[in-house]
Amino acid sequence: MLGSVQALAARIASARLELVLLGPAFLDAALAGDALEASRLLGARVPESWPELGEVPALVLERLCGAPALAPRALRAIELCSQRRMVGTIGSHGPPPDAAAP
Repeated sequence: MLGSVQALAARIASARLELVLLGPAFLDAALAGDALEASRLLGARVPESWPELGEVPALVLERLCGAPALAPRALRAIELCSQRRMVGTIGSHGPPPDAAAP
């Protein structure tokens, strides 16, 4: 199920930036500190000095295993299109608020 949910919104693009969903393989590379593998998986350069994400990849992996529908709101790379380079990350801490709730 995770794969089908990820395919729905793998990339959100503007003229300058793309927000790219970071899947389990990328998160595993992040946990291993492997910027080269992360770059290959992302399809854009991940700087050797990329920010330490700490426990974030492990927490995101745990959440995705428990609730695959959260994937489109999970951790994303911010990619500068003109340079095919990751410049940061963005994500949500949980599901959207229930629209039906008062």
